Amino acid sequence: MNAFIGLSFDQRADEIGFRPARAGDGIYFWSAGRGWGEIEFRERAAILSVKGGELAASRLRLPSLPGRVTVDGRPVERDGDVVLLGGRRRLRPGERIVIGADERGAD
Repeated sequence: MNAFIGLSFDQRADEIGFRPARAGDGIYFWSAGRGWGEIEFRERAAILSVKGGELAASRLRLPSLPGRVTVDGRPVERDGDVVLLGGRRRLRPGERIVIGADERGAD
């Protein structure tokens, strides 16, 4: 597991954000609100998983994944660096969200 990630969490805005300390693939621990888990960055994707507690969010700030995005294989909208999940998602232990990006698409 890599050591550093920039984490932002705004419960009122239903938003959690991740900025890896370095470019490239990596797995990072996160803890925010009532949950904790890992986020794995791959070449054109991020996998956000909950290991304990729960995470409720409707927005994911992911500046390292530019372009058009999908969540769990479905196209979603974004607002700049923020991926809009189309409503509040509540993740419990063992659940995850897979975010894919196509850099050829518009932000």
